[in-house]
Amino acid sequence: MSHRPGFLAGLANAFAAFGRGLVWMAEANPRFKELEKLQRMTDEELAARGLRREKLVEHVFRNAACI
Repeated sequence: MSHRPGFLAGLANAFAAFGRGLVWMAEANPRFKELEKLQRMTDEELAARGLRREKLVEHVFRNAACI
């Protein structure tokens, strides 16, 4: 059975669009925005808040439900 190149390209485009949608949803999440804000801080600024850079993800997503 042979597949048309157009079909495979269309299928690849659909998966790529789906992936871009997932990235967009993640980046629109307020937790992600908070993580970006914290990552822009210096280590000294984080320490003043009682945070360490290696624990930022854990801190920001601490109350998030796991899937």
